[in-house]
Amino acid sequence: HAVEDCGKAIAAGVAAASVHLTRAESLVELERYDEALDDAERAVELAPEMPGAWKARGLIRMRLGQSDEALEDLSEAVRLAPDEPSLLCHRAAILRHGQKPASAIEDCTKALELAEDFFPALVIRAGCWEDLEDVEQAAADYDRLVALSPDDASVWVERANFRLRVDDYERAEKDFDAAIEREDSHVAARFHRGQIRAARGELDGAIDDLSAAIKLDPDFAPAFARRANVWLLKGESAKAEADYDEAERLAPEMASQLRLMRLVDESNISRQQGRLETAAEQAREALEIDEDHPPALHSLAAALMAAEEYVEALSVSERLREQVDASPGVELMRGQILVELGEYESAGEHFERALAALTDPAPPTSRGAALAGRAYVRAGLGDFIRATADFAEATRLAPENAWIHYLQGRVYHQRGEPDAAALCFRLSLRVDRPELSPRQRERVEAYLKARKAAE
Repeated sequence: HAVEDCGKAIAAGVAAASVHLTRAESLVELERYDEALDDAERAVELAPEMPGAWKARGLIRMRLGQSDEALEDLSEAVRLAPDEPSLLCHRAAILRHGQKPASAIEDCTKALELAEDFFPALVIRAGCWEDLEDVEQAAADYDRLVALSPDDASVWVERANFRLRVDDYERAEKDFDAAIEREDSHVAARFHRGQIRAARGELDGAIDDLSAAIKLDPDFAPAFARRANVWLLKGESAKAEADYDEAERLAPEMASQLRLMRLVDESNISRQQGRLETAAEQAREALEIDEDHPPALHSLAAALMAAEEYVEALSVSERLREQVDASPGVELMRGQILVELGEYESAGEHFERALAALTDPAPPTSRGAALAGRAYVRAGLGDFIRATADFAEATRLAPENAWIHYLQGRVYHQRGEPDAAALCFRLSLRVDRPELSPRQRERVEAYLKARKAAE
């Protein structure tokens, strides 16, 4: 009705910018952007001194993919009303879209100076800090958002998603818990918490969360696909097949992507079950669908590492590194591979890069693994004092990480301290976050058996 009413007014000779703006906004709601742009341009012609006219045209141009023109319009709106925080935020959003996060941060910071705790500015600035890989600054803005709206479930989900992106799964789960406490029907919170629970091995809890997400949104194909993965982990192949089929039925356009997801899931499960050759084959099949798919590359590299095919694993990890911009997890993986190849100095460089990125709020388990890697390198280079300190801190941060105890056992063995080595190896068999690879476990068990026989 608004479009019709504005049309009648314009036909009657009412030449007011406000009428054209009203019709432009109504046309945007109807997704008739070309017509909306005509009205916005007319509003600019009639009232070039009106910031709202420039803003409206800029936002419509953004919808039409005219980013440069949109930025010019929003810049003019800001010039006309420099103390309006919403205009600064709109321009910041365009700047971020144009991959200019530093400039976007300047606008958001100015908006926050004008209106303390202006919510949209914090949201955009937090994302920009992420774009610049400044985890601490991003975390500070997400924390501020939660403090501003502690009763809003969506804010907790935003921070949880950020924590997922920096591999901080423990605190992400706590945020999803908080979101669900505030809004039990929050689909995204249920879905993501289900994934975290599955990764931690809490399969029944994962099924509960993913089933709740499906009940809340029966058309949510990713929830069916993720639940299928959990059914596979539980050995319920028929239920997994049914969920994969339902996901593909709901989203036939995602058939290739779902097939890719399934292969990666199956590869990871095969690796956990010790079927390393099968795991590698499944990951390679996934890469035939998308040769640059990071999860498939990671699965292949992990399978090759577990099979102790370190040269090929290093090559695959380099491909992965190109896709994910040298993330801490990839740096850690490359360091682990190079350690096994005896390339201590190169391994040390990767562990140092991982540690530089794994500052707070990075997950302590990842930092612990990186410290253990650096400790092993330092021990290999004869720096036992600092190696001991690194091992102590790694164990404090991640006492359930089997690889940390395994590495420390190797160092003690190499130093001729079999009792200490045996203690560390026994610990490595008792913990599982993550657990040893099948071949590492075999090696440890053989060592302990030989040690017992010698006694």
